[in-house]
Amino acid sequence: MVERQIIEEKYLSTSRVEDINIYLDLGMTKDQYYPKKKDAILQIATAPSII
Repeated sequence: MVERQIIEEKYLSTSRVEDINIYLDLGMTKDQYYPKKKDAILQIATAPSII
């Protein structure tokens, strides 16, 4: 699941990781990455345990 990888690398990493490094690691383009990142954030925000 790409969304999970994005969240782990971007927000759960001990070091600060830039978006470009994440989408290159995942083999994605910028245009593919940002909608997936938005979906990942929305999934977290709407999780039953959060709201």
